[in-house]
Amino acid sequence: MNAVIKEPENQIVEFDEFELKLNEFKEKYDDVVYDLTVPEQEKQARADKHSIGKVLSKLDSAHKALKAPLKARTDLIDGRRKEIKDQLISVQGKIKEQIDVHEQAKEEHAGMLQNKVDYIRIMLEFTNGMETPASKIAERLEQVKEFNIDDSYEDRKADATLAQIETLKELETMLADRIKYESEQAELEKLRKEKEERERADREEEIRKGAEDKAKREAEELAKIAKKEEAAREAQSARRAQDEIDDARRKQEEAETAKIRAEEENKQAEEDAANEESEKIKREQAENERQEKVKREAEEKAEREKRETAKKAQQEIDDAKKKLEEAGAAAKQAEKDAAEAVEKAKREEREKIEREQAEKERQEKAAREKEEAKKSKQAHRDKIKSEAIASLIDNECSDQMAHLIVEIIDEGGIKHVSLNY
Repeated sequence: MNAVIKEPENQIVEFDEFELKLNEFKEKYDDVVYDLTVPEQEKQARADKHSIGKVLSKLDSAHKALKAPLKARTDLIDGRRKEIKDQLISVQGKIKEQIDVHEQAKEEHAGMLQNKVDYIRIMLEFTNGMETPASKIAERLEQVKEFNIDDSYEDRKADATLAQIETLKELETMLADRIKYESEQAELEKLRKEKEERERADREEEIRKGAEDKAKREAEELAKIAKKEEAAREAQSARRAQDEIDDARRKQEEAETAKIRAEEENKQAEEDAANEESEKIKREQAENERQEKVKREAEEKAEREKRETAKKAQQEIDDAKKKLEEAGAAAKQAEKDAAEAVEKAKREEREKIEREQAEKERQEKAAREKEEAKKSKQAHRDKIKSEAIASLIDNECSDQMAHLIVEIIDEGGIKHVSLNY
C-alpha cells in the first residue's frame, strides 16, 4: 500500500516562488507613485509592469503543468459519476412515476369532490340573474334541500354541509326578497291599472261633457241664427205687406180720383149737352152712355184691383205666417239635431269604450295564452331535462352530477352539445 504524504491544507509548494515574488512586488510597488510626465519615470513604470507580467506568465505555465494530470482524473470521476447518477435517476423515476400517478389520481379525486361541493354553491347562480322569478328560486331551493350529504363526499363532507347550509340561507333570502319585489311590482301594477282606469273614466267624462257642451252651444247658436233669420224674414214680410197695402191704397185712391174725374167730365158733358142744340141730343146720349160705361168699367176695375190687392196682401200675410211656422219648425229641428248630435257623441263614446274594453280583453287573452304557452313550453323543457337526468343516472352518474351536467348543457356551457326540445 502506497504511503500518502499529506501537505498542509491549502499549501501548494509549486507556487511558493510566486508567493515570494508577490510579497516582493507588493513591498516594492504598492506605495510607488510614478510621475509619468517625466520620461525616465514613465520608462521605469513600463519596465516594472513588464517584470510583473513575466512572473504572471510563469505562474500560468506552472498552473497548467500542475493541473494537467489532475484534469484527466477529474474527467474520469465526472464521467463515472454521471453514469451512476443517470441509472439512479432511472430507478428513482420508476418510483416517482408511480407517485405522480397516485398524486394525479388524488388530485382528480379531490377535484371531483370539489366539483360536488361547488355544484351546491352553483345552485345560487341563475341565467336571468336578478330577474329570476320567485318560482324558479323556490324550485332551486327545494333541489338544494333534497341534496343528500353522505359519505360519498369523504373528507369534504363538512365543506359540503356548510355549502348546503349557506346556499339554503342565501336562496331563502333571495326568495324572500324576490317574493317581496314581485308583490310590490304586483301592487304597483294594480295601482297603475287603477290610475289608468280613473284617468280613462275622467277622459270619458270630459269627452261626454265636452260633447254635451258643444251640442248645447251648437243648438243655442242654431236657435239664435234661426231667430235672427225669422225676425229678419218677418220684418221683410211686414215691410213687403205694408208696401203692398200702400200700393193697393194708392191704386184705390187713383181709382177714386179717376171716378171723380169721370163724374166731373160727365157733369161737364151734361152741362155742355144742355147748351148744345137738340140735334146733338142723340150724340150726347151716346156719349153719356159711353161715359157711363167708362165710369162703370173704371169702378169695376178699381174694385177688382182693390180686391186683388187685398187678396195679395192677405196671401203675403199668410206666407209670412207660414214662413214663421217653418222657422219655428226649423228651430225645433235644430234642437232635435243638436240632441241627436249629443246622443251620437255619447253613442260613439260608448262604442269607443266598448272597443277599448274589447281590445283590452283581447290583449289579456293573448297574454294568458302566451303565459299558458310559456308554462306548457317550460313543462316540456322540464320533462326533457328530467328524461336527460334519468338517462345520465342510468349510466352510473350521481343525481347531483346529472343535474349539474344537464344545467350546464341547457345554459350552453358545453360546446357542440345541446338538449333537443
